[in-house]
Amino acid sequence: KRVAILEGQLKNASTSQENNESESAAAIAAKTHEFEEERKIMQMKMDKLQADAQREHKMLETLTKDSKEQNRLLKKEISDLAAKNEKLAAKVTMAEGASKHVDKLREEVKRAKEMKKILEGRVKQCQEQVDLTRETYVEEREKRIRYHNILEDMKGKIRVYCRIRPLSGSEKKRKDSISATPSDKYTISVVKDTGRDREKTF
Repeated sequence: KRVAILEGQLKNASTSQENNESESAAAIAAKTHEFEEERKIMQMKMDKLQADAQREHKMLETLTKDSKEQNRLLKKEISDLAAKNEKLAAKVTMAEGASKHVDKLREEVKRAKEMKKILEGRVKQCQEQVDLTRETYVEEREKRIRYHNILEDMKGKIRVYCRIRPLSGSEKKRKDSISATPSDKYTISVVKDTGRDREKTF
């Protein structure tokens, strides 16, 4: 009878252990599934940020190109207006005896000056728009790199860091120069022997 009791207790302990192992396996599977879902979400966010960054980059290039063309045209118009202004001023000097003609020329000079101010305002607006677009692109680029690094960390990949140190005393005595300077939080410019800069992103 005592042997039967011990066998029953042993059977109950074995069943409990199997249940615990099943629960542990289920918990591990749930955690694995949760981690995989989180990774997929991060990957989707990363893809979206990359697409947004590429779109912003194309928009920046288009705006920069358009702004440069507009600046060129506006500068040409300003130059033309300045030349016209000088000609009108010369005509005013030559026609001081004819009061009506002088008044007309002065009105044209005034309109030319007003047009010059308007064109200069447009140039300023274009430059502000380019600066704002450039800032937006830099922010999106930094965000994309940050999410990329988070995703790489989750994958367990080794990340590369870069540290720039100042010149030592002996290097200063040799009159060495600094060969790398930071462009932003994730980019440095390396000056090669040929004198050309090369950017590295970390």
